[in-house]
Amino acid sequence: MAALIRLEIYKGLNVPEVWFWKTGKFAVYHLQDQVYQWCDRSQFLPDLDLNLLATLIQSPEPLDAVLEFRTAIHQQLQQESIHSID
Repeated sequence: MAALIRLEIYKGLNVPEVWFWKTGKFAVYHLQDQVYQWCDRSQFLPDLDLNLLATLIQSPEPLDAVLEFRTAIHQQLQQESIHSID
């Protein structure tokens, strides 16, 4: 219920995208035609792996989480560069 009230406040401020943390996962909402719609990814960071980010946020070791996140991003960039060569 509190999330719905917050979405109304954000809508009044014309915030285009809102992220909530719900039970160990991100819930992303986009404002479309003055209504927030749930989406599975960010419109501003479409390549961000929200599941990986959610897992790492819960890590008991912040430095390990940062290193793992950097490794994952590096691997993704390598994959993209390999596919762009094809």
